[in-house]
Amino acid sequence: MKRILDITRLSIVSPETLIIAALALIFYWAPDILEAVGEKIKSDSTMSQWLPTLPMLFTGISFQYSSKLRAPLDSGNKKLYDWFEYHRITDRLIASHILTITSSIIAISLWIFSKEINSALMGFAFTSATLVSGSVALNVFLACQKIREILEKYE
Repeated sequence: MKRILDITRLSIVSPETLIIAALALIFYWAPDILEAVGEKIKSDSTMSQWLPTLPMLFTGISFQYSSKLRAPLDSGNKKLYDWFEYHRITDRLIASHILTITSSIIAISLWIFSKEINSALMGFAFTSATLVSGSVALNVFLACQKIREILEKYE
């Protein structure tokens, strides 16, 4: 039960939820901002070709650093695996994988259907996919650094 509550809290209280909520408010009250982003992406062939790869880049970064946390690269990780709340780390890594993969799917969809999607929705989808995947990648990187720091400090 405690783990379910932790996963629920993780899903609701997160920087990614804040990003999506803020962009939803912008989409509702000031769609012209996101429409300008969508128009810019649609009008410039170079931007529409390469910008959607940003969420995929962040997905790769997230996977790279999360593997450093989970794979037994050295004997220093043994203490981490024996920690009684190790499942909290794995739960968060699984959530980060879900978020970054979803962001990449959104980016690929934008790439494929860029002509059919209206500009405001395209701006919303691109901005949310990029910011969410970037936030996740940054958080996984910072978590990896902090855990390494703690493990080395208490070795």
